Amino acid sequence: PETGYQFLGWFEGDTKVADSLEFVPEKPESGWVTATYTAKFAPKHDVKYEVKHYTQNLSRDGYELMDTETHNTGVTNETVSAVPKKYEGFTLNPSAAGTMPSGVVVGDGSLVLKLYYDRNTHTVTYQVTGDHFANAAFVVRENVPFGTKLSLINNDMQKQGYVWSGWTGLPQTMPDADVVVAGSYTPADNTVYTVRHWFQNVDNDEYAQDPSLAPDEEMTGTTGGMTAAAAKTLPGFKAQAIEQETIAADGSTVVDV
Repeated sequence: PETGYQFLGWFEGDTKVADSLEFVPEKPESGWVTATYTAKFAPKHDVKYEVKHYTQNLSRDGYELMDTETHNTGVTNETVSAVPKKYEGFTLNPSAAGTMPSGVVVGDGSLVLKLYYDRNTHTVTYQVTGDHFANAAFVVRENVPFGTKLSLINNDMQKQGYVWSGWTGLPQTMPDADVVVAGSYTPADNTVYTVRHWFQNVDNDEYAQDPSLAPDEEMTGTTGGMTAAAAKTLPGFKAQAIEQETIAADGSTVVDV
């Protein structure tokens, strides 16, 4: 019989008269008569076919074989269809070149169905959070393929008068989801400011500094906070009320006493 079919037997009408393909009728006792014998065949129900699943490579310029399924349930000359699989980070691309989602079962078991899955891409967003220099989209990297090795950006994040926390939230490889990497600034508590002392002259008409009595003082405080300048206790002088200043991040703040 033809490949993919099984021999059912010889039949005279609906009556089976022989199981062997090599059938020779016997002469009846009453003598030869005209008769018609038909050999009947049926498609096999255990014909092999394969389904191959291909996933896109990391460069997204080709596909690699991920899985091969072997089915021994095909019926010769009947159509079968591949069932897509679920792969983390990949989506079935029904339009990929070479796709063969269904086909007719060939008796020799040579049918191969093929499905292709594209690698998902997502976005990595670097956000500066908090109350200082906030930026929800400091750096945005789009279309990062699933499985890509990730590394932190190398931007210089230092700002005078502030302490940078560093970036957190970046995984080693790109997951099947968007990624948010965050960092923030806090005011430094060692920001420099200067306190200058002025002394009235004997004519009471101007003020001048006298390093021998009170040199300039370099003090430190928290950026954005208030200075803590204090007057000197010196014989013959009385300090006026001190107007404290907001401490600038760049160290330029001066308080005059």
